[in-house]
Amino acid sequence: MRVLVAIVLLMLAACDSDTSSTITGPRDDSSSPPPSGTAIVNANWIGDATVIGASGSGGCGWGRTVGETRSGVLWRVIITGNTVTLDEDLANFPTDHIPYSGTLNGQQFAAQFTETPAGVCQFAGATLTGTFSDDFSTFTADETVRWGAGATQTVVQRQWQARKR
Repeated sequence: MRVLVAIVLLMLAACDSDTSSTITGPRDDSSSPPPSGTAIVNANWIGDATVIGASGSGGCGWGRTVGETRSGVLWRVIITGNTVTLDEDLANFPTDHIPYSGTLNGQQFAAQFTETPAGVCQFAGATLTGTFSDDFSTFTADETVRWGAGATQTVVQRQWQARKR
């Protein structure tokens, strides 16, 4: 009988936990990126990018050649007062996404992610500046991504157009 009671209690506890999460708009539900495996569920925006400038031959990943495009990139955008976090490329979380943080002034935002060049790719950080639409349902942004340091640094500029999912 004790075993049956224990099983029933376990089943009730399991039914009480919510393992899914869907964000329908900007909200402050965490100051850190989502745990591994839930990043795509937490994506609340989707965007497309075009590479508009590039110098140097280093770096890794997509978007290092002028004219290259990428569609359907998942983002997580959270606005809290005059701060904004924009996690780019959640499908590649936690290794190759870019967790921007910055400020919001009206509809204009400026965000950055700084990293000391390390590893094979020598990723050195990025900046993102842009504008949300009047109803905050879309944004356009200019991104500058850097790999390496000094005279051998690779710098890429991309333009983004994103919309709420």
